[in-house]
Amino acid sequence: MSWYDERVYELLRSYKVAMCLHDMEGSASERMVVGPFVYVRFHHGTKKYGGRYSDARLDDWAGWLSEHAGEGLDVFAYFDNDAGGHAPRDAVRLRQRMQRRFAA
Repeated sequence: MSWYDERVYELLRSYKVAMCLHDMEGSASERMVVGPFVYVRFHHGTKKYGGRYSDARLDDWAGWLSEHAGEGLDVFAYFDNDAGGHAPRDAVRLRQRMQRRFAA
């Protein structure tokens, strides 16, 4: 059994619960909106649980998240802690990219 199943999505929708998407090298979930808001956990980097997100990857996510925020959905994006302290800086970089899209 997998969480990535239409039966699970329907159950989440029926209770107005969002699916937690995750971005991890080798096991990233599909980008989809399941529930009343978008919730993403970011774990990607230059190594498992560490390293900085590339500009291109953040640009790609900023586009997808901004699209759904523009449709009126709340977007929650969390970056996993890493030993190098990249998570809070990557969160700021993502927010800046999304703000630029809304300012344009």
